Amino acid sequence: MRIESSKSVHPKGTLPPRGAWQSCLFMAITIVTFAGLVSCASTNKQTKSTALIAPQQSTGESSLDKEDLYDYLVADISTQRQQHNVAAANYLALARRNADTSLAELAARSAMQAGDSKQALEALELWLDIKPNDERALASVTRLYLSEQRVDDAYARLEQIRVSRAEEEGKGFLYVARLLAAARQRDAAAGLMDRLTAEHSDDIDAAYATSYLALQFGQYERANRELEPVLQQRGEQQQVILQKTLILRRMQKNDEAAEFLAAAVARQANNFDLRSAYAGLLVDAGRYEEALDQYQRLSELAPDNDEVTFARGLLSLQLQQIDAAEMQFKALSQRGSSNPGVPYNLARIAEVREDIDSALRFYSQVTGGQNYTEAQLRIAVLTAIQGDIPTARAQLGVLRTNIPAMAVQASLTEGGLLQDANLFDEAIAVYTEALTTKPGNTQLLYARSLAYAQTDRFELFEQDVQVILARDANNTDALNALGYYLADSTTRYDEAEKYIKRALELKGESHFILDSYGWLQFRLGRYDEALSYIRRALDIQSDTEISAHLGEILWVKGEREEARRVLRKASKEDPENKVLQEVIQRLGL
Repeated sequence: MRIESSKSVHPKGTLPPRGAWQSCLFMAITIVTFAGLVSCASTNKQTKSTALIAPQQSTGESSLDKEDLYDYLVADISTQRQQHNVAAANYLALARRNADTSLAELAARSAMQAGDSKQALEALELWLDIKPNDERALASVTRLYLSEQRVDDAYARLEQIRVSRAEEEGKGFLYVARLLAAARQRDAAAGLMDRLTAEHSDDIDAAYATSYLALQFGQYERANRELEPVLQQRGEQQQVILQKTLILRRMQKNDEAAEFLAAAVARQANNFDLRSAYAGLLVDAGRYEEALDQYQRLSELAPDNDEVTFARGLLSLQLQQIDAAEMQFKALSQRGSSNPGVPYNLARIAEVREDIDSALRFYSQVTGGQNYTEAQLRIAVLTAIQGDIPTARAQLGVLRTNIPAMAVQASLTEGGLLQDANLFDEAIAVYTEALTTKPGNTQLLYARSLAYAQTDRFELFEQDVQVILARDANNTDALNALGYYLADSTTRYDEAEKYIKRALELKGESHFILDSYGWLQFRLGRYDEALSYIRRALDIQSDTEISAHLGEILWVKGEREEARRVLRKASKEDPENKVLQEVIQRLGL
């Protein structure tokens, strides 16, 4: 039955399941290589009202007498009891009596927790009375004014902040823009930025800051327009180049962004951050060979940079350059890298080389990170491959207990191992037990349905698949499985066509579904159509069992020599495949 399996075992000599590494691999590279780009355009988004005030430990300014200490303890206990309004009142009274900024800050934070913006403003204004140019207080009161729609008050404070930083790089404009970028009231924030820069229309720093804020607010056309005069005067500055690149990317002009950044890299060949950003762009565009070339150049600029070495390893692995990938990861290991991705990828490489002992050793070194659970699953799979199924099952049981979020995947893996060992009843028992805690889980139902099919319990197979389709009528795995079964094991061809056609509509480039439809055509005696679909499937993905179908169709069609060639080739590549061997025996080859 050639349908998509949920099992974790992979063909020999191929990379094992990528798990979290594939979904996060190039995101990780992008994070690394766009460090400069992100740093010039990022801001901390606040989700709670208390985030209006950046946390900071007490400055130790207070010297409280006994009465004040009692009030302080009351406030502290009130905070622990979530009585924030009581805490705010006590902290504010203490701050007034002692002219203490630390207490004023505590009062403001407690008031925000209590949702009392009026008292929070009193505390912040007191803080500024004590320390007029305290930037954290200024930033906090500005955000609060914005949230209260007191735009003029916010403007006055922002101008105060800008003037206090007028002698610094950016003349205070960029600092203000970053502060405003965190505001929820975007229209008001953008309007304030326009007011602040209105009298500085020829100031490049003001234009850059305005572009930055527009970028943060998703106003990409304006961000691009505001940056033009900056590019004309400061076009070789790194932050300007990176901001232009990011704007183009956000405008979905990725080719233009890559071309623009490539030109900048050509002009500044030794600029690590620009080349790093360019490498990340290439990764994001799927231009892996070019990206790898850029990382090799980055290695020349920074030979001991672990992030660059890791990226080279990942890209080499993606390009199936196994020896080169291993060299990079081993170099990291020898340098004492703590990145758990290093042993994880060395384990994957060992699996490609069918060195199970080394793979197990490396996987056991993955003690954390996003690949930890995948490593634990692979340890169990490899332990089973070595013949110790009881230990593998015990390992999966521990994983299921210790990490409840992995319970379904652990059960799927355990069932898959049992199916590979022809222990179908035990596999079904695993899936059934898992379904008692995860009733209706489509992955478990699908896996159990395959186990039923493998033991010719087609009524139970169809029952599970129909439950899946009742919950999710567009589940392509279930549609394909049911359609294939009906085509292969019954004469209910009209039903089979309905299910497989629907799967094709949803996932037309799936080699599994194309194979199923081709097999249906074969069962209907439409050999030419069958060959067309089967060959399309193999063009998308080489697969032993699909090759077995191709060989059988060619044989029945009378193209015996071509059939022998196809089956011999498949047998050489995967000699232990049971489906293939059954076809060869059935045809008497």
